[in-house]
Amino acid sequence: MPAPQPQDYLTLYTQYASELTMASPDYHLFVGLSSIGSVLNNKVFFPAGVSPICCNVWFILLGESRIDFKSTACKIAVDLLRTLGRQTKTRYIYPEEFSYEAMVKSLARDPAGTWFADEFNTFISNLNRKYNDGAKSLLSTLYQYRGEYERTLQKNIYKIMDPAPSIWCVTSYDWFINNLEKADISGGFIFRFLIIPSTRKGKVIPLQPAPDPIKRTALLNKLYEFSKIKGAGYMTPPAKQLHDDWFHKMLMKAGSGPFAPFAQSLQGYLIKFSMLLQVNEDMTVKIKPGAMRGAIGLINWLYAKMEAIQSEEIVFTPQEKDVLTVKKTIRKHSSQQPTRAELSRLTHLSKWHLDRAIETLIDRHQLQIVVLKQKGKRDITTYKLIGE
Repeated sequence: MPAPQPQDYLTLYTQYASELTMASPDYHLFVGLSSIGSVLNNKVFFPAGVSPICCNVWFILLGESRIDFKSTACKIAVDLLRTLGRQTKTRYIYPEEFSYEAMVKSLARDPAGTWFADEFNTFISNLNRKYNDGAKSLLSTLYQYRGEYERTLQKNIYKIMDPAPSIWCVTSYDWFINNLEKADISGGFIFRFLIIPSTRKGKVIPLQPAPDPIKRTALLNKLYEFSKIKGAGYMTPPAKQLHDDWFHKMLMKAGSGPFAPFAQSLQGYLIKFSMLLQVNEDMTVKIKPGAMRGAIGLINWLYAKMEAIQSEEIVFTPQEKDVLTVKKTIRKHSSQQPTRAELSRLTHLSKWHLDRAIETLIDRHQLQIVVLKQKGKRDITTYKLIGE
């Protein structure tokens, strides 16, 4: 099922981008939405406690290497933002290569720009380098921060005012599944990103045409108009009721499951998307029911796609990694229905970790205990996946 399709600027952007690449229309939708956030950056925000929610978006486009055109999908919007930046003398796109020192200086100068990382693995590797110590922590802090933030470099004090940096990344399924660092999971860094998979292909384009100049100019003009919007967003009572209903349902669904760490980020993105959709519709930050419904549709779509991916391949906590290891092992040896001793040998998990993983699968009604009766011998307890 495709992602729900908003209208106006996003419709034109999706049409424009679809003419230039065979990337998934799903990518164009979220990149287009994020491009609105990049020009609104820290000028539009939603009051929420001591850390108001700005329109910056962190995402990872997830797809197959070389055939899903993830980078190209981002570069179309990056080109528009760079062009608008040159025209208005505003830096919307940060340099791709950076050190911790350069990052602090860039944020002090332009606190709400966008980093585009052609490969998420390169971006993470740069953040994890010894000479960039503190960079990841800084980004995590500034993801949602209002006010003045100070950093000292070589005795010089740099002041970052109302930061709202965006981060756009792409990577392959294989890298994301096999190389995500435990520290990025346990430290919560990854939970600030939206994971956007490719669920459908774009139209076949044997040879990429030049950008449509009329559509490109119209998009630039619209982004310029968006960049002039300022102020605090707020919800009409019906929109707030929709938000509150969604929140309680998501809390019930994700509150104790493998996606519990994403719950808070999803609520933040629901508010971000509702503001972006409202700006796209009528250039105001008065969030009405239509924009809230659209945002709920997008967030629910993303949640469903992540559930589908996680159920087979991607895990976000050490416990879920153990659960997936046991699940894959039982599936691989389903013809013989492995015993607990065999699972211990095949998974290399400790008794405590194995027991906890088995109990979790049973509690989720994904695992069945099968007792094999043997005449004159002790019964054998084996395990079978339910529904497979």
